[in-house]
Amino acid sequence: MTDLHIHILPGVDDGSPNLSTSLEMAEIAAKSGVRILAVTPHANQTGIEGVEDGYVNYDSEQLLELFYRLEQEIRKEHIPISLVRGMEIMSIGPLNEKIKERKLIPLHESRYYLIEVPFDMAPDGIRRRLMEFPAMGKIPVLAHPERYFCVQDSPELLYEFREMGAVLQMNKGSVFGRFGFSDVLTVLLSLHTSVELYKGGIVPLEEFAQMKRDNDILVNVRIAKTPGHFAYLTHRNTKTDFPVLAVSASKTGEEIRVAVGARPMKAELFGAGDLSEESAKKLAAQVKTDSNMRASAKFRSHLAEVLITRCFDKIKDVEKEEK
Repeated sequence: MTDLHIHILPGVDDGSPNLSTSLEMAEIAAKSGVRILAVTPHANQTGIEGVEDGYVNYDSEQLLELFYRLEQEIRKEHIPISLVRGMEIMSIGPLNEKIKERKLIPLHESRYYLIEVPFDMAPDGIRRRLMEFPAMGKIPVLAHPERYFCVQDSPELLYEFREMGAVLQMNKGSVFGRFGFSDVLTVLLSLHTSVELYKGGIVPLEEFAQMKRDNDILVNVRIAKTPGHFAYLTHRNTKTDFPVLAVSASKTGEEIRVAVGARPMKAELFGAGDLSEESAKKLAAQVKTDSNMRASAKFRSHLAEVLITRCFDKIKDVEKEEK
């Protein structure tokens, strides 16, 4: 298995602070089944108005020397893992010239460039960033798209980005961690999703979400290509905070699936008979909630009915437009 995105190069960004930590990270990765690590230090661009330079890390002899030293130390420790070069490029301005000058490098001398964008970038901004690559004969790999606010608000953007030719690199913790606050887990539960585990094989996501954590490896996330309609809504105390409650609903044929997450427990899947307000009310009554620092159980229970009803309304509006 290959890990396309890891900040393991010591002392160059907000990842590993020193060599010993880097070796520990490599050992953990090897034990989890990873055999190739793409070393991807942050590469923020300089000279962009209104943006802090941060970790610049344009390709240099210094970075190359650090890479070779880490590679050598991993061999000395007999850690069964290989390293390839890359970088995580903050894409907030034109990249063409910097790629030509090899200030910015791809993953393992390929056509694939790992890029990220600011978490609050609007969809049009991300589209412009992605469209820049085909013109250069390159392919963008969009890092952790589940963390971008516009995707959290409109997960269907992922399909659009993929159709534009982007590869989507998701942080495995968004699914594998099965966290209660996970927007991604909530969305995927409503979409006929299964996961492929190295030892456990293919498991429906609703079963996987309830399984106890173990040392198995998440190999793939599989979303069924089933025509239908989808809606996703959250309530957050602030734009950058975890959701107080998250609701995802889908209708494929006559089947209606509703996932409710951030209860604050992990997301749970429910079925509904129709898209009526009465059905939404009955379904909301089944949702178990609890209190934490973000909201009370009572408020979450109220939100459940509101958000489920609104998701149903969004799906009904789309159905009306198609008639």
